[in-house]
Amino acid sequence: MPINLKDLARRGAVARIAELEQELAELRDAFPETGRPPHRKTRGRPARSVAASRDAAASGDAGEHGDSAQPARGGRKKRTMSAEARARISAAQKARWAKQKRAK
Repeated sequence: MPINLKDLARRGAVARIAELEQELAELRDAFPETGRPPHRKTRGRPARSVAASRDAAASGDAGEHGDSAQPARGGRKKRTMSAEARARISAAQKARWAKQKRAK
């Protein structure tokens, strides 16, 4: 009678999966807090969903923290760069690329 290696491997795999599932269940019982995703630390106030912000803006509701539905910048002026500064950055980057190309 020939030995069917594939069948033996499948049986071994099924047995090993059962062992691993049992071990996983034991670990979850011993450490129940590991079953939850890790707590994400946020900076400042909790983030709002786009829909919640839109609904708050539509209703004029300031929310539980007293925040209004304003953009994250808080009304600060948008920072712009002068044409001269953009040109300097462009030239510096092109020089870096040329240096990299020469090195190859």
